[in-house]
Amino acid sequence: ELRLVQSPTGYVEVPVQWQGSYYPAYIPEDFSLQHVKGTTDGYNAFYQNDRQQILSFYENGPDSEVNINTKDADIQYVTVQGTQALLVRRDGRTILAWSLHDRYFVIRTDLDAEAAIEIAESVKKIK
Repeated sequence: ELRLVQSPTGYVEVPVQWQGSYYPAYIPEDFSLQHVKGTTDGYNAFYQNDRQQILSFYENGPDSEVNINTKDADIQYVTVQGTQALLVRRDGRTILAWSLHDRYFVIRTDLDAEAAIEIAESVKKIK
């Protein structure tokens, strides 16, 4: 017997303006959505909290590019959803980049690496 079943963590709250195919199921509670931007190549959701910390989630298509400044940065490779991810810590900011299927993702945040990884692990396909 084969069947599709709904994930027990199935519900993902997604901003109305989001046109991407993936979105994090977990955003820390103290962050509020500031804006959503998108083009045919990628989408970005930008969050901020009362302490002026930022959190950006990017979903990018195969025709988009991103540059991550790694000069004088602490660079590690970690595993996110079973795939290798680049973790960069520089000037108090954490950047995490990884790919899944036909997309790649970037999280930029003032939070620590553990929080960025937790958010990345929560990214789900929404359409």
